Amino acid sequence: MMLPAAVAVTAIVALTTTAAVAVFMDRETNPQTLSVDPSWPPVPPRSTVRAQLMSRSGGATSIDFTLQLINDGAEPVALESVAVRFWFTNDGGFEPSTSACYYTPLPGNCSGSVIHSVAEVAPTRTGGDRHLAVGFRSTAGPLASGASTGQIQLTVSRNDGVPFDKTNDYSRATTADFTDASSVTVYVGGVLVWGTEPSVAPITRALSVEYADLSPATPTQGLAPGLRVRNNGSYPEDALAKVTMRYWFTKDAGSSAFQAYCELAYYLGGCGAVTARAVAANPPRTGADYYLEVGFNAGRLPSGSSTGEIRLKVVKSDYSAFDQTNDYSYDTNTTYAAAPRVTLYVDGELVWGTPPP
Repeated sequence: MMLPAAVAVTAIVALTTTAAVAVFMDRETNPQTLSVDPSWPPVPPRSTVRAQLMSRSGGATSIDFTLQLINDGAEPVALESVAVRFWFTNDGGFEPSTSACYYTPLPGNCSGSVIHSVAEVAPTRTGGDRHLAVGFRSTAGPLASGASTGQIQLTVSRNDGVPFDKTNDYSRATTADFTDASSVTVYVGGVLVWGTEPSVAPITRALSVEYADLSPATPTQGLAPGLRVRNNGSYPEDALAKVTMRYWFTKDAGSSAFQAYCELAYYLGGCGAVTARAVAANPPRTGADYYLEVGFNAGRLPSGSSTGEIRLKVVKSDYSAFDQTNDYSYDTNTTYAAAPRVTLYVDGELVWGTPPP
């Protein structure tokens, strides 16, 4: 018996639909599971290089210690990829501090294997406004698993006569034998693998003036104050041109015309970096009807640094004598000491000292 055309078409559609559903259900009930091979991509072993320190005797104006690195990892480490930081404070010394390496058993001794330099730390860290950066040349070779570099004798020093306060250095060495030093940080390929960096210090502005009388005779034909500015804060003074000092004095008898000038500013590159002029105090103060204003043409004062010694002179046009004993800022010390009666300003704002009443 033949079906009508409409019935035949309906049956074909139904069969086709049923087949499609059957195919879909077959795939749905047999899901495919994908997984990643945990060995791909291969993960390189983590480098672990440990730092040890040993103290070494030295002078007041140097930091002396011995460093040793040990490879605690399972694979050799190319020393060329290793960097070390020893964190310390500059304690108001002149820039820059210098570094030296005196001995290492690595190939070629210090000059052949070790690279070292002192760098300013920004922002300043607690116990570290500088770090001694130590690196290695390719000739130093690899450091085998379980091996040591042997002792590397290092020094940070300066020649401005300002002593280091080694007790406030984050990475200070305190033992006569090698001891693990987590305060020394070690990096492999730029990644920290040993030690803890010091915390960022709170931002503080702490400028001070130190003074020495370089012409102790009184009366004298010329005032000769020695001044230096120290930055003991964590805030770098990036423009010394904003900084001025005032040394307060009385003109006494004689001419009111003055010559004021710089005689020495070695650490600033010469007196061309310094300005000096005598200014009448208005109104006159107790112990001061004039002041010597000292400024700067250029330069910066990083945290923990100083301008170094600035020798100044003031003379009258008639070379009549000064009686220093009645000068507000005068003192008898011939070595540098804090001078609260010499005032210091940044952008005209008083930040150190007390002006005369």
